[in-house]
Order: sequence, then C-alpha cells, then structure tokens
Amino acid sequence: MRAIKQLLPILWSIAQPSDARIAVASIFFCAAAIVVAPQVGADEPQQAGFPTGRIYTGITWQPPGQRSVTQIVAIDPETGAFESVAASGNDVRLSPDRRTIAFRNSFETTCDVLIRNVGEDENGRRIWTGDGSAGVCWTHDGKHVVVIQAIRADDRWKFTNWLVEPESAEASQLELPDTEGIVDCAHHTDLLISWSFRNKKRIELFTLRPDGSDATNLTSNGQYDYHGRFSPDDTRIAFMRRQGGQFSVCTADIDGKNPQIAFTEKGLTYPDHVAWSPDGKQLAAVLFDWALDAEGRKVFRDADANFRIAIMNPDGSDFRELKLNGDVIFMGGDLDWR
Repeated sequence: MRAIKQLLPILWSIAQPSDARIAVASIFFCAAAIVVAPQVGADEPQQAGFPTGRIYTGITWQPPGQRSVTQIVAIDPETGAFESVAASGNDVRLSPDRRTIAFRNSFETTCDVLIRNVGEDENGRRIWTGDGSAGVCWTHDGKHVVVIQAIRADDRWKFTNWLVEPESAEASQLELPDTEGIVDCAHHTDLLISWSFRNKKRIELFTLRPDGSDATNLTSNGQYDYHGRFSPDDTRIAFMRRQGGQFSVCTADIDGKNPQIAFTEKGLTYPDHVAWSPDGKQLAAVLFDWALDAEGRKVFRDADANFRIAIMNPDGSDFRELKLNGDVIFMGGDLDWR
C-alpha cells in the first residue's frame, strides 16, 4: 500500500483545471496497488439469486486474521456481501454472456491482460502483454477483447488500441490516432467510446466506429469528460466529469446532449468510476475519502479512505451508500454491473 500513499498526493497535485492529465492518471493509478494474493476458490455466480445482478471490481481488503489480499470480487448490490471470483486484478469487465472475466494486472512498467472463466479455479490466462498500462472492454458480440494501451510520452498520454481474440490471443491494432483510447463498447452495435486528447487543452469523450469514422464529440465546451460507459440499451452514456475543479458522476444522451449530474464530490468524498445496472435504471460509482495533512493538503490514508460504492438513479435520486461486508483498504479500476 506504500505505492498508493505516494501516488494519490501526486494525483491531487496534478488535478488542476489547466492540467488534462488527471483523467488518465485516475484510471491507471491503481496499477501500483496490486499485491501478491493467494489463490482463492470461487463458486459460479448464481445469477438467479441476484435479480439485480452483481457488481464486479477489484479490491484490496483485510480478511479477519489474515494479511491483506487483492481479489476480483462479485458484490451483492443490495447487501454489500461479496465473494472472490479471481485472485487479483483490476479494470474488470464481463463478457456479454457473463461467462468470462477480462481484467488487467499491472507491474512497474508493463501490464498483462488476462481472461478467466467465472466459476473455475484458475489464476487466469494471459492474452496480451505490453508496456505502460491498459484497460479492457468486450465487443458487443463477445468475440474480442478491446485493450487500450497507454504510454506517457511527449508530455501526454499516447494510446494504442488492440482487438484481441480471447482463445488464440491474436491481436490486431485498430487504426485509430494515438490521441484516442477506447474505454467502452456498445452492447448492440460496433460503436465505441474513446477518451480523446485530440484537443490538447482538455480530455473529451467521443463515440466512433472501429475505423475512426462517425466520430461525435460528446463533451460540452470547457469540461473534462472521461470513463464513458454505454447504457444497456445504448441510448445513454454515464461518465465522469470535471468542471470548475469538481468531480461528478454524470449521464447524457448518446450524442452527449441533455447532460445531468447524478453525484458531485462532497467535502473530502470523491467519486471515481461509474457503471450502469443491468436494467439501465441505476448507477454504481466508487467513492473514497481524502484526509488532510497538517498543512491542509489532501492525502490518502488507509484508515480514512473508506472505500465504498454509491448506488443511485441516473438523476441522483434514491441515493444510498453500499459499504462492503469486509475491511476494504482499496478499490481500484473499472466496475462492471451484470
């Protein structure tokens, strides 16, 4: 956890209105949080027992009487109870048929993307490895994993997007500019969401096709938008927005119009990452708390972070905080609610 304590103050220091690096730092900062964890057996999720699905993410937590472990877990969105489905990993995404998890494990300067069949005792099978860091998502037909590779160069992040076949691990590069990083795939078409650095002054969200055509800017002028996710029916998007120095969970129509705020940072409580419920009626977002040092600067402290998940309607109503049934030290990377 030492790496987290070192990274979070740095992230806060670069989270200024003039610095567009905050969004990329936000999605990849949990790479340093990976710890070696023992293999934990997993039972196949009983979806019938969870009519609202389950929330999948990576956490580091302290089991009673044991050392801290990093695991991918499936969380009951009603109670916060969770069970392990993989030994370690972050940026978790389930295949459309809910049978396979794609996730990443990060190291000092490289990153692996792995897949694992839900309900099987295995560590995961590596399908991609590369320099920098990475995020993942599944194509709508479940035939490929899209890997977004991010490398810091020339004072900005540069992206390479890969289309990886899960069984053969064969990878082909999408012919997109290195300013575009794919963060989500539509559920019913080949439409993609990228966070874009084509505007050097800020980070924006675009929808586009795999060949880069039909690009539509979803971002209103002067804002930083990132972590875009399609709703289950592909008619809306959920995303993180930074405006006026504040971080918010937002939704909008698929063309970026009619944006509305579901949740905005409150005091030292910050949102990070968002996902739709399976029926598209609710959102889940990661929340954590900063602490203040003697000089009043925001710092990360294990005991004060209080990682939890917020559940809310897209307009922010029926808001509730879901505290996990365990001593969670860290929660990093994407959520997936299936």
